[in-house]
Amino acid sequence: MTDKKIILALPAQYADTSVFNLVTNCLGGENIHLTVCVYKDAVHSNSTLTNLEQLSKLCSDKSITLRLRILIGDDPQRLLKLSTFADLLILHQGLLEKPDFVTAFGKHTCPVIILPMAYSSINHVLLTLDGSVESIKSIKQFAQLFSHQIKRIEVTLLFLLETDFETGDEILLIEYLKQFCEKLGVLKIIKPLTERKLKPVKCDDHTLILSAYGSLIANYRSTVLEPILHDTNSVFFIPSET
Repeated sequence: MTDKKIILALPAQYADTSVFNLVTNCLGGENIHLTVCVYKDAVHSNSTLTNLEQLSKLCSDKSITLRLRILIGDDPQRLLKLSTFADLLILHQGLLEKPDFVTAFGKHTCPVIILPMAYSSINHVLLTLDGSVESIKSIKQFAQLFSHQIKRIEVTLLFLLETDFETGDEILLIEYLKQFCEKLGVLKIIKPLTERKLKPVKCDDHTLILSAYGSLIANYRSTVLEPILHDTNSVFFIPSET
């Protein structure tokens, strides 16, 4: 990840270990600019201020340029405007528990990551596609953005199809991803999807899931993988809508 502008948005009370782990594990690279938007609905506690100071030190140690913004209330419109000029928007799961925030969240013009409350690390990436041009573009968007992070971890390319995918296209996509992934595996499942068919798919608290099916912020967990998600605290990547 190089020359990227990233926005991380979270409620003030969640400036905690999950955020520190994210910065440590995922935001590697050169010339990274991180804007942390903290939603404040009460007076900051001493622990929140201490955690923000710790975050500032962590970013400094990693040569990440950090900027803090305090946002009042649950209105995401200011955040959406800021994200227009960002390469990636990271939303803490705590914000999605605020109904007013979710309802008002409009079209996002940059990719979005949903950060779970109990995030610790990612050691597996699950890329799903249906063979459409849109789903292939989403995977390319992800691979280009996280080329450094996915180079040496396990990546699974999961074809979820109505019928067999054109073999030539499949080979081209696999060859493309091998530029970025040293540990690439491929699974192909023909619909209808069932928990039994999805059983070979690895999905746990250390998995990042890209579901290239036009997932919305409001129902990001309602994907075709729902039968195997259960109560996992996976990280979700949602491609930009434009």
